[in-house]
Amino acid sequence: MWLYGRTMMNPGYRGYLVADEKGTAEEAFAMVNMAYNGQPDMLKVKANLQGTRHLTFSNASRLKILYATKRQLGIGHSSDTLVLTEFGLWQNAARSMFKLAPTYRKRPHSKVLIESTPGPKGCLMETMCLNSMAGKGDWKHIFLDWTKDLTCTIPPPEGFEPDNGELAYIEKHPGITMGHIYFRRMLLEGEMKGDVRLFDNQYPPDPYSGFIVMGTPAIPLDALQKQLTMATVPEQVGEVWSLSERSITDRILIVVDPNGYGETGDPSAITVWDMVTKRLVAYWTGRIDPGLLANKTIRLQKTYGAEIVAVESNNSACIQSCVDKGCESLYHTSRAHPGFYMTQGSKQNGISKAVDMLRTGWDIGATEVLQQLYAYSSVDRKDGHHFDLAITVFIAASIMEGTTYLPRKVTVESPVGITRSQIRKHLKRTAK
Repeated sequence: MWLYGRTMMNPGYRGYLVADEKGTAEEAFAMVNMAYNGQPDMLKVKANLQGTRHLTFSNASRLKILYATKRQLGIGHSSDTLVLTEFGLWQNAARSMFKLAPTYRKRPHSKVLIESTPGPKGCLMETMCLNSMAGKGDWKHIFLDWTKDLTCTIPPPEGFEPDNGELAYIEKHPGITMGHIYFRRMLLEGEMKGDVRLFDNQYPPDPYSGFIVMGTPAIPLDALQKQLTMATVPEQVGEVWSLSERSITDRILIVVDPNGYGETGDPSAITVWDMVTKRLVAYWTGRIDPGLLANKTIRLQKTYGAEIVAVESNNSACIQSCVDKGCESLYHTSRAHPGFYMTQGSKQNGISKAVDMLRTGWDIGATEVLQQLYAYSSVDRKDGHHFDLAITVFIAASIMEGTTYLPRKVTVESPVGITRSQIRKHLKRTAK
């Protein structure tokens, strides 16, 4: 209806509804046509229906259906109003958006609405949502909580009592009603076949649970869920995004994951930790020459007075630069091996330690860092996810988990007054 109204009321506008499936698109267009036919003549701009997916208004505006599977999608089109329906389920979403973007990016007043059931974990829709919540890009993410929908309830029968799993669900979602819980039970006992993941996909309780994970996720959502809902996007202070000011009692660990040369691949990442409270103090991420990354690392080491600087040894250029430039407190895996060396086994060990720490209250607090942990996958990926910050978390967990660090001792100089002996000596020298 937003697409229909905005296109009809603005002369010369081009409105498009794009869907992956022909049936979905034509069903949506049928609703548009029904709205037009039911609207009083005095309130609408007259239009001609052309076929089953094209409406041309007398003020030169036009509303049309497009299919995401069309090879020439976007070519020759200029979109003023664009709706992408069930975008999370598109098979070739990245390729389709590549073709569509020029149709609306070149129109200064264009508006685009993407609405969808969450798709599989790692899909383009998930990436766009994560970036939006992390304050990146110009998309605005709006999550619709199913428990706010009064149609998703069934009055429970007399004597209905929630089971332990439902009690845990109620505890995580304050304000949910027994009608919602009974609705959920009926779907799980029916068409959802008892699979909670399928229910959460269709009726997500938060912005993260709906995306379906195939197999076992590297970082279970329950270890991150509470933090993700409370995380913040910190402000940039100097060279880093800062979560808290450094205390003189902190004992600082700096972890670095260097990128390779070139313009593609994972960025570099730096995380700064207090080993006493195990809190994240600051972080940075971006693509940078390995030698310049060494310079940045040394500057931050001096700024924070870091006791340990752990640089993952996946980039010998960065490690060698740190050694040549005298990086203080550089971590050595062995006497002859500077840097933090991670085998596949030690990486899995670091992931396991990170999960244990997260479940026992490890508070990270930064949206971007937590989202990388949420999206992390150890398998070969082609979805554009970057895990540079996540790698630094696994290294930090390997160093800090199971170890107690005491606060740095602070020596306070006591003010010393003039003694009687000094006064007597002064008087003797004056008398002479």
